[in-house]
Amino acid sequence: MEEEYKKYGIKIRPVNDWIVNYELEEYTEADYICVPSSFARETYSQYDVSEQKMIGVPYGVDLSSFKKIPKQDNVFRIIFIGGLTLRKGVHYLLEACAQLKLKNAELLLIGALSPEFRPFLKRYEGNYKYIGKIPHLELYKYLSQCSVFVLPFSPISEAAARVAPFISSISCA
Repeated sequence: MEEEYKKYGIKIRPVNDWIVNYELEEYTEADYICVPSSFARETYSQYDVSEQKMIGVPYGVDLSSFKKIPKQDNVFRIIFIGGLTLRKGVHYLLEACAQLKLKNAELLLIGALSPEFRPFLKRYEGNYKYIGKIPHLELYKYLSQCSVFVLPFSPISEAAARVAPFISSISCA
């Protein structure tokens, strides 16, 4: 992250040591800790958290909240859903879409916008549509209208490289 922030001249806010120490103390006192991925498990292990305390509970989704509805147009729609931050690597998606210049296409960005990311949206203005945060139970409406759902694969995107082997294909319409 430090390298990526430096590359774009953005000051990264370091995590306060007292927060880290406080959390490490909580982990020591806890009987069990839920870990969502092998990356999280490895991270806890680096801080000497006992393997016996860790219980793997992967992130899940309630598939019943996603209903497929007919696509209402013939636009090739690329959708990203998540926080618009440098960490997620969305700036690379913006650059790729700008370079592709696809006809009858749209890049739709859904999620909270971090202040650090505003300059990227300004740089690529006209190459995307940003609609902000959408309630979880409404996402199916947007996913049903997409051609491609993008989950950025970037070393800066919360260790996506370690999670990616477990991601199966995702399709939209």
